[in-house]
Amino acid sequence: MRKWVWLALLLINPASFGQDLRPRLFVSNEKSNSILVYDLAAQGDESPLRRIFGFRTQLDQPQQLAVHEGELFVCSADSVLVFDLQGEGNLPPLRQLTVDHARGVAVHRDELFVTSQDAILVFALKAEKDAKPRRRIQGSDTKMKGPHGLLVYNGQIVVADEPTDQLLGFDLKAHGNVAPTGFWRAWRPRLWRPRGIVEWQNRFYVAGDGGNMTVLDATRPEEQSPPLHYFALSLNGPVGLTRWQSELFVANKLDNSTVVTSSESGPLRKISGGHTRLSMPTGVAVALSR
Repeated sequence: MRKWVWLALLLINPASFGQDLRPRLFVSNEKSNSILVYDLAAQGDESPLRRIFGFRTQLDQPQQLAVHEGELFVCSADSVLVFDLQGEGNLPPLRQLTVDHARGVAVHRDELFVTSQDAILVFALKAEKDAKPRRRIQGSDTKMKGPHGLLVYNGQIVVADEPTDQLLGFDLKAHGNVAPTGFWRAWRPRLWRPRGIVEWQNRFYVAGDGGNMTVLDATRPEEQSPPLHYFALSLNGPVGLTRWQSELFVANKLDNSTVVTSSESGPLRKISGGHTRLSMPTGVAVALSR
């Protein structure tokens, strides 16, 4: 009997079962304390499809984003906030995790990785409130001075350390004041003040405050001179970076724009202008949503 009821509901309202979900671009905005959602093909002075904003959201200078199984993770001042990907308006987060100076966030399996000041903190995926991290990577031996974006690659945590102009790798289960397992640097041209990082086909794509995109061979933890690829994007304060298929999306904080570029060439399109409501964008993520 329940089977037939389920089938009847599916025929009446297939949208309720996710049939209308499409790739959407999520952008956090530091100045307006908001999350804006755009069509993936948006360009120019295009308005967002919807917004998450208001005092109930607890958004406070939101930074980088991550998505996982219908949830949006947002670094926001001294916490990581988690929202339903379908959310809109002035809504409270599903849960809140206290993390001092949260900057970058990534999800891997059942764990949540967060960068904070000079540390990487690893929590249970559903951790909330004042939960303690399972592991903490921190100390002089780590060589970290200001970690931002991070990801998990080939059994390692790879983090963009802005002050030291490099990517640092740590064992996935590392804990305490441990030395990196490897580093990635670039010279001629130089990897400068890296913030956003994504991996695709064994390549690290890194957005740095020099206003360009640097591509490094992820299989070679060493100084790469020259890097695999380097192309100008005319960025101004890039912070967040994400990928969907062969396109890269960069939050361009000081230019109030989001730049979309190919993985092999320069900019394809740009979202900017008054109707976009972009206000110091800092994080980007792509996920299936309404």
